[in-house]
Amino acid sequence: MASKGIKRLREQASQGAAAQATLAETMKQNEELTAQNTKLQKDYAEAMTLCDERQKGLEVLQAELVKGGLMNEKFNFSKLTSREQMPEEPHAAAGVGAAAPSLTARDLPLVSTFLTKVLADEDEAVRDAAMRGGRAMIELHGAQHVQQLLGVYEGYFDRATRSGGAGDLTDAQTDNTRQGVAVFLGSLAAHLEQTDPRLRQILARLVDVLSTPSEAVQRSVADCLPSLARALDEDERRALAESLLAQGTGGAGYADRRGAAFGLAGAVKGMGIGSLKLFGVMDTVKTAVEDKSNPEAREGALMAFELLNVRLGRLFEPYVVHVLPLLLVCFGDQNAYVREATVSAARAVMGQLSGQGVKLVLPALMRGLEDSAWRTKQGSVQLLGAMSACAPKQLGACLPQIVPKLSETLTDTHPKVVDAANAALAAIGDVIRNPEIRGLSKYLLGAISAPAERTAPCLDVLLEMTFVNTVDAPSLALIVPVLSRGLRDRSADLKKKAAKIAGNMCSLVADAKDMSPYVPILLPDIQKSVSYTHLRAHETEADLVCRLLLE
Repeated sequence: MASKGIKRLREQASQGAAAQATLAETMKQNEELTAQNTKLQKDYAEAMTLCDERQKGLEVLQAELVKGGLMNEKFNFSKLTSREQMPEEPHAAAGVGAAAPSLTARDLPLVSTFLTKVLADEDEAVRDAAMRGGRAMIELHGAQHVQQLLGVYEGYFDRATRSGGAGDLTDAQTDNTRQGVAVFLGSLAAHLEQTDPRLRQILARLVDVLSTPSEAVQRSVADCLPSLARALDEDERRALAESLLAQGTGGAGYADRRGAAFGLAGAVKGMGIGSLKLFGVMDTVKTAVEDKSNPEAREGALMAFELLNVRLGRLFEPYVVHVLPLLLVCFGDQNAYVREATVSAARAVMGQLSGQGVKLVLPALMRGLEDSAWRTKQGSVQLLGAMSACAPKQLGACLPQIVPKLSETLTDTHPKVVDAANAALAAIGDVIRNPEIRGLSKYLLGAISAPAERTAPCLDVLLEMTFVNTVDAPSLALIVPVLSRGLRDRSADLKKKAAKIAGNMCSLVADAKDMSPYVPILLPDIQKSVSYTHLRAHETEADLVCRLLLE
C-alpha cells in the first residue's frame, strides 16, 4: 500500500511539474503576444501619422496642379473611392511649370537637363509643355541662378558640337531640341544686366546656332535677338551687323545664308530701323543684289529683303520703293534659286503693304508694264500677282487697277510675259473666298484670256450658278472684266445676260466699297445698252438703269 501511495505521489508531482512547465510556456507566449500587440499599435500610430502627412502633401500638390491648369475638378484624397479624371497620358514635363515655385537651387540643373531631353519627344503637346515649363522655371529662378542654368544649356551645344551629329536622335528631334534650348538661352539672357559679359556669350552662342539647317531653329533664335541687340553699344552693333551681312552674302551653304538673314532681321528689329542706314545695311544688300558674278550673294541679299519685311513689317515700307527695281531685275535672273528667292521676297513685300504703301508701289509697277524690255515687264507682272498676298482691304483697293492691266498683257508678243500674266491672274483667283466663284475661276480666267471665244459660255455658267454666299473683292475683280466684255458685245442676248448678272452681283456684295470702283466701268456700258423707249411715267434714265439691273 505504501509503495502505491509513493507511486501516486510521484505521478502527481510529475503532472504538477508538467503543468507548471505548460503554464510557464503559456505565460511566455502571452508576453510575446503582448509585445507584438504593443508593436502593432505603435506601427499603426506611425502609419496614421505618415498618412496624414502624405495627405497634406497631396493636397499641396493638388493646389499647385490646379494653379497650373492640370486639374479641373477637386479631388478628395480622404476617400478611397474618389477618382479624378486626368488628361490623357499626361507627361511629367507638364507639371514642371506648376512645380517651378517649389524648385530649389539643387533641382534646377537636373530639371533643366530633363527638359532638354523632353524637347526631343515626338509628341508636339509634350514639347510645348516642356517649353512652357522651362520658360516658367527661367522666369522665376533665372535671375538668381544664371550660371547654373547657363552651364546646362551651353553644355548641350558643346556636346552637340563635339559629337558632330545627333547620336540616337533623328534630324527632326535634334532640330526640336536645338530650337528649345535656343529659346531657353534667349529667355535666360533677359535676366542679365546690359553690362554683364555673359550676355555677349549668349549672343555669340545664338549667332553660331543660326547656321543650323532648320528654319524653325533659325526663327526661334531670331525671336531672341532683339532683346540682346538692344544691350550692345554702337561698335558692337556695327560688328554684329557686318558679321551677319558677310555671312548672309558670302556664306558657304544655304543654311548659313538663310540663318544670317534671320539673324540680321532680328538684330535690326532690336537695334531700331535707323540701323539700316547707320550701319549701311541697305547699301550692302543692294550691292550684293547687283553682283552679277555671285548668285549666292544675290540669293542671300534677297532673303535679307524678305525677312526684313517680315520682321519689321510696315516700318520697312519706306524702303520698299527702292527695293522694287531690284526685284524687277531679279525676276528674270538666270539662276533658279535667285528667282525663287525673288518670288519669296516679293510676297513678303506685298504682304506687309499698307494702303499708303500700295499707292506708292502701284504706279511704279504700272510703268514697268509699259517698259520695252520683256524681263522688266515680266517682273512687273509677277509683282502685281504677288499683291494677292496683301491684306484683304489693300487687295480690294488695288484689284480694280491690277486686273485690267494684267488682262492687257495677255496679248503681249513675248510668251513669258503672257505666262506670267496667266500665273498672276491665277494667284488672284486663289484668294477668292466665295466658294461658288472659286469653283468658276477657271471659266472666268479663260474668258479674260480669250474673250471672243469664252465670254458667252462663261456668262451662261454664271447665270446657272445659285449663289448663297456674299461676293468679295477678288471675285469682283475677275467677274467685272467678263461682264464689261459682254455688255460691249454686239449680241443683244449677251448684253442682257451680262446686265442681269451685274444686277445680281450688286445684291450679293457685302460691302458697297468693294463694288464702287467698278461702277464707272459697268455703268456706261449698261446705259448704252438700255433702250430708252421703255421708260415708264415719271421715270428717269437712271431709274430705268437701276430697275433693269434689279429685274
